[in-house]
Amino acid sequence: MKGFDIRILEYFASPDQKSLLIDYLTRPDFVPWGELDAACFETTFGMLKRQLAPDRHLDRLLSLYLITHLLDNAAAPIWALPFARRNIDLDTLFPSISWDTLTSGQWTIFPAAMVKGDRTHLQYFMAGLLKGSPDHDLLPPWARQMMDEAALQAFLDAAEAALSRHPNPPDSFPYVFPLALPLPRNHERLQGPSLGLPAALAFMKLLSGRNIPNRQLATGTIQKDGRVGKVDGLTRKLELAKKDGRFSLFIYPEESESMPGETELTLFPVTDLDEAWRAVFRHAPGNGGELLAFARMIKDPAAFVAGMERVDDAWVQYEAHRGRCTDVIRKIAANPALFAGYVERIDRKLQVWALDAATLYLDLVQPEDLTLAGRHSPLSAFRLHTQRIALSNHRGDVTAARNWAEKAQKLYRPALRGSLDLCADFINNRFVTRHNQYQFDPLFPEDLSRLLDTLECRHEAVCRGGCPTDPVLARLWGTIAQNFAFCGPDFLDASTSYARKAMAAFGGGAVPEFRPESLRQQNYLTYAFLDAGEYSRAEACLMAFTEARDWRDILEKCRAGRLNLWHHAAVARFFADTDEDGASLEYLRWCAGNNPFFKNNDHPGQLWACNMGRIAARHRMPDAPRWFRQSLDLCLAKKNRPTIHVMALLPLSELRHLRAVDESGLAETLSEVIPSAVKLNADHFRPLQNADPETSLENIRQHPRRLFPFTYR
Repeated sequence: MKGFDIRILEYFASPDQKSLLIDYLTRPDFVPWGELDAACFETTFGMLKRQLAPDRHLDRLLSLYLITHLLDNAAAPIWALPFARRNIDLDTLFPSISWDTLTSGQWTIFPAAMVKGDRTHLQYFMAGLLKGSPDHDLLPPWARQMMDEAALQAFLDAAEAALSRHPNPPDSFPYVFPLALPLPRNHERLQGPSLGLPAALAFMKLLSGRNIPNRQLATGTIQKDGRVGKVDGLTRKLELAKKDGRFSLFIYPEESESMPGETELTLFPVTDLDEAWRAVFRHAPGNGGELLAFARMIKDPAAFVAGMERVDDAWVQYEAHRGRCTDVIRKIAANPALFAGYVERIDRKLQVWALDAATLYLDLVQPEDLTLAGRHSPLSAFRLHTQRIALSNHRGDVTAARNWAEKAQKLYRPALRGSLDLCADFINNRFVTRHNQYQFDPLFPEDLSRLLDTLECRHEAVCRGGCPTDPVLARLWGTIAQNFAFCGPDFLDASTSYARKAMAAFGGGAVPEFRPESLRQQNYLTYAFLDAGEYSRAEACLMAFTEARDWRDILEKCRAGRLNLWHHAAVARFFADTDEDGASLEYLRWCAGNNPFFKNNDHPGQLWACNMGRIAARHRMPDAPRWFRQSLDLCLAKKNRPTIHVMALLPLSELRHLRAVDESGLAETLSEVIPSAVKLNADHFRPLQNADPETSLENIRQHPRRLFPFTYR
């Protein structure tokens, strides 16, 4: 407590103030040293010892109080531990435990709500993880004497339940003691099994190494297997938690008495230690609704689907890693309506480039789940296959994309009878896989041509009815525009035409839901015009894509955090390809100080970093190699696959030109990247096979468009 120190205890050292003194000495927020120096503290402590000496139990409580704050308070002054060693007989409190063992352990304070007769109070305990024999006693002798059999067994079961989930580190043991007046046997005892759950959570905190604030009050019995059982006095314990004011989460057994519907605390019912632990480490004030929604998700398939856009994906990842989502996903797969909702929500994540989240939910669906869903929900199952292709394409994983396309092809005919749009999305994403293989051909596959004719006929009829918007056809036209742009400047007119048609079919920016996708076509045109050397047209498209008036406006959007990764990638590419020196230098300096995507290893972050290096090199900035190395690291990141790996040749060529890479490192990276490129598309990357590595890298640096056209640099 701020402003408090040990001197205040002198006012309560008289016999008639004993209850207040005990209250101060057993509360963890009354820190003893405050702003005192060593001499003043020693004088006060000595005076207290003399006053309390007639009552050996109070004397021992004073020592316990000081030890507790030494163990719990990292801000203890440097003189506090030597002082304690000189003035406290440790063996009377903790037999067979040395000062070194005690102070080198990990410790946490935890509260427990106690109900006895008419009295309700918070009892605090210290739980520790200490070095030593695993067979060491869990509690000191004086603490064991203060507990009835139910309380003692609760601590033993709590330790066993926690240790079964987080194995004890070698040569260490759990330890616990109450912040209470050490009283003789048969005196006022700590009673009942409800200490089990709070103790188990404290041990879990220590064993997991998580630094979690004590915002929760838990109550419940615990079994060795982690099951949580009901307790008495629950309403009174809740009132105690509310009155104390320091808690924002109340954890209690699900099978207990009914609880009030509304309270300022988050009320979290649990059936076992795992649920309670999840609540503790995920809870923060204000997210109680999210926490409760997540608890329902794991048990209820409808709640799981509804919660996919509400709860933190990391929570679901944690459960999935431990196999706790298997049953609920199986139930979702067996229910057509729920599975359709599940797939729809994955699609939304893909639309906003939430790739890690999409990966998580796609991976939860096991092959047997997909087989089950295919029987009940063939269209949704087909759609999920297409999502798998889309995600693989974005990661540059051509092999996975082809495998999923082969599986989806078997479902294509039945899907065509049910949804032309789903089939169009499948064909579209399969077409993108060709780009990821660096296959750039102006001729369309036959099935794409047939489907395109059908969709365009439908679109003409719908337009006559007054609706010019067709997002499915717009996406397909957008992919065709990209395909022509990949084929080179000779196909610029075709690329421009299809991009314009795509924008119109997305509503021309007038339909808010499709406006981002409409603007994305301006991004593609920016790159197409840059490849063709038409920089004025590229600049106009870039301004349209970023919705900026001029370069000054773009820089303001940067500072305000209103540009995403795709915006930054296009801006950097424009500056790298052109001689817009004034704005490019200001942009470079801002990014050097902020580096907004340094930790982002998603495409096109690697190309943004490479183009930042090109800008820095043109301005003769010394940090140019750093940008190229960042690009190289992103290209070779484990989560990315061959399509992106081979882009490492771009920063490598620049690093070699700057003489900023050692020969051994260069050779090692090339030995990995070149075979990967040849395997990806032997014809496209044949120049790498027909020349020595240094010549190949110089050719890439001088003529990057030959191997990396359009948006691939």
